[in-house]
Amino acid sequence: MDNNTHKVVVLRTDLGHKRYLIKVVDVDTGEILVSHYGADSTELFYGDCNATIRELLISKDIYPNGAQKIHVKSPDGLTYFEKFLTPEESFINNNTEDGAESKGRGRTRGKQKRVSVEEKTIQDFKGKLSDSNIGFLFRLSCLARHDTGLIAKRGKPLNQKEISVAMESSLKKVNTNINVLKNVGAITEQDEQYYLNRKYISKR
Repeated sequence: MDNNTHKVVVLRTDLGHKRYLIKVVDVDTGEILVSHYGADSTELFYGDCNATIRELLISKDIYPNGAQKIHVKSPDGLTYFEKFLTPEESFINNNTEDGAESKGRGRTRGKQKRVSVEEKTIQDFKGKLSDSNIGFLFRLSCLARHDTGLIAKRGKPLNQKEISVAMESSLKKVNTNINVLKNVGAITEQDEQYYLNRKYISKR
């Protein structure tokens, strides 16, 4: 993770007792940059909406013992929340980031072109998709081929079980989300292969 501004989708899940799970997902890569359990950060959201797209400045302080503090701020410096990672958590977090950077490169050098879900998606699907469905769609986009929108890894189309492994999610959750996304036309299925609907994606 660098200290630059990221375009992200921010998802909020109410855990009850005024506690929330907030996930910050990179729009371009589908990578979860930060997961945070804590009090609500109301400034991040508009009204009662539990998903929003924002530009956020994400930076980290690294301490001598390996611990880290991650800062999530607006581009003009307003702090939304901070997350502290122990040395052990920092080690896992760094390895996860490195793995996310390298996945799918194969023999190519540098960053590959990516598919990204359009910002208008949230508005187009308002009332049709839950915040969890939208977050799943953004993460699924990081598995889509740039040329066709096919959900694949190293050119091989992925079935639901393989998608669940790639996304580190349960098969039940993947199946539920895919069925919902198919019903609203966000993804299509052809010959047991899944494609993102080009209407809702852009190439980067």
